[in-house]
Amino acid sequence: MKAKTASLSVASTLLILNGLLCTQQVSAEPKVGVVDMKKLLLDSPEFKTSMQGLKDKFEPRRQEMLKLQSDANTHPNDEDLQREFNRQAIEFQNSAYTARTEATNVVVRSIVGTLRKIAVSDDFDVIGTQGPYLVVPPFRLSSRTPDVTDKVQALISSPSPSPSAAPVPAAAPAPESPGMKIGIVTGLNAATRDATAQSRVRDYARQHGFAIVFDTVYYAKPQFTITDITTDVQALLK
Repeated sequence: MKAKTASLSVASTLLILNGLLCTQQVSAEPKVGVVDMKKLLLDSPEFKTSMQGLKDKFEPRRQEMLKLQSDANTHPNDEDLQREFNRQAIEFQNSAYTARTEATNVVVRSIVGTLRKIAVSDDFDVIGTQGPYLVVPPFRLSSRTPDVTDKVQALISSPSPSPSAAPVPAAAPAPESPGMKIGIVTGLNAATRDATAQSRVRDYARQHGFAIVFDTVYYAKPQFTITDITTDVQALLK
């Protein structure tokens, strides 16, 4: 009977310790969010206005290129004309691409600025692209990453609170999450859709001490270390 009592006591102690360890693991888990940047960009009035402005700017040049293309098609044996058309076509494409990229980056930076306000107010540790790879541990198997896309879009639409709104008292500062390593793999979501590739990415992350792997990170607290591991992961998936 004494042996049975001792056994129950040990079992109870183990259960208590296990409960404490689980609680510690949950509290140490960083708050990770995701955002659909493509949706925010395409729905942005600023982006639409910017793209329309570029279309108007490049339309006269596009018409000139269409005429030159017609001339080149009409005289396929004129090598000088063919070379001139190819040269101008490449120049036009490069100019249009550069202008679009620069204009897009301006809008993305504006969206990221809004996203960071939400990250700070809601005490997120990291926000990145949809479909991150979370490594267990430090994450639980049931971990979910909340999508903040709608919140960001709402704040873009209404950047300042209503004048009649009551001030919100400042919340007590949350305990700082432990620093973790984040891996960046460009083209991650497009390149790793099958289960085998997903498993390889997670195994690589676990072996090299990465807690999360994203395609892009838009916000992270200072204690998180971000490393581009695109080349290594691409080689792994070949």
